[in-house]
Amino acid sequence: MSEKPLISLCMIVKNEEKNLPRCLDSVKGVVDEIIIVDTGSTDKTKEIALYYGAIVYDFEWIDDFSAARNYGIEKAKGEWIFILDADEELEENSKKRVRKILRDSKFDGYEIVIRSLERKDSLALFHDEKILRLFRNKPAYRFENCYHEQIFPSIIAHQGKITISDLIIFHYGYTTDTVQGGEIRQNRAIRILKRQLQQNPNSVYYKLALSFEYYNTGDYDSAYQLILDTLINNSTPALANIPQSMIQQGLIILGDVSIKKKEYQNAKEFADAGLIINANSTFNRYCYSTKALAQLLEVNEFISAKKTKSNVLLTEINLYKDYLLQSKNIFYNLLQNRDQTIEARNRLSEWIKNCDDLYNQLEKISFLQELDESITQMEQ
Repeated sequence: MSEKPLISLCMIVKNEEKNLPRCLDSVKGVVDEIIIVDTGSTDKTKEIALYYGAIVYDFEWIDDFSAARNYGIEKAKGEWIFILDADEELEENSKKRVRKILRDSKFDGYEIVIRSLERKDSLALFHDEKILRLFRNKPAYRFENCYHEQIFPSIIAHQGKITISDLIIFHYGYTTDTVQGGEIRQNRAIRILKRQLQQNPNSVYYKLALSFEYYNTGDYDSAYQLILDTLINNSTPALANIPQSMIQQGLIILGDVSIKKKEYQNAKEFADAGLIINANSTFNRYCYSTKALAQLLEVNEFISAKKTKSNVLLTEINLYKDYLLQSKNIFYNLLQNRDQTIEARNRLSEWIKNCDDLYNQLEKISFLQELDESITQMEQ
């Protein structure tokens, strides 16, 4: 009798011929079985999957990610299910540790760091989020939600034990606007989420998810109002099963839109609320950056009005400096090497230069000097 496979990789794909080889190369020697659920590829995705030894199943797309995920899981024979998307890859050092972690494991699921690389024009190079991607293959463990699908509710509901791992998956999806099949990411998301909200009008999860997509398309007023109604104006929001990172992201968006509305005090208060949600989150850099920018713009208004005494203005500028330094410290602590540090330094410098009115007064902000010193140390 043959031994049961340890790990089954389960994926859903459509027209991923450009991404799939990188993804599957990253799990060579890690997984015992590859289950590919194809939702209608017209390129060479299936041929590539078969070349890597995958078992490919066709699945008619019904705008439901959980349905597609669960279909693949039902075909898997491994003791553990490992979830990857085609625009992801398992980090090299993590690759060496996965099987060792699972042997004799007492847990039912592992959260993995999803390191999403950002666009070149973003202040941050990447952001991290812990998501449950590795779990035991049990019939009771199935995905929920048609969009931003989740597996942890079903594991928790059946008293499963979940822990946090230090494994890392690189995610490249945010560097492009298109998704599987070539559809624009936000268009697909808004379409699916609106339909789900018609069926579940009180769902906090779907409301927040939809507000994020509004924000990504530049519909800031709709995003702001939906988040405000869901998190702030709702006296008893059902937040128990909502990820902290999702709530924090909503507060960050409220802060950013408040800045656009020139409501700077509100922006700082929303950012502070975001910091309270999770003091150790990698999203905190955005909270501090929001506070810094709101403070800077507030100072600019003081200067323009010419009504502020010099000692008050100095206090406001020092607050700005403190917020920016906090943002820098969180950002810098996540950097991995000299090249990223240099890129971070240049981006932060350009960010300050865009604040023309105060740039000359803030030239001596110490974090640029600190970053330059750090780069010098790396070269020694």
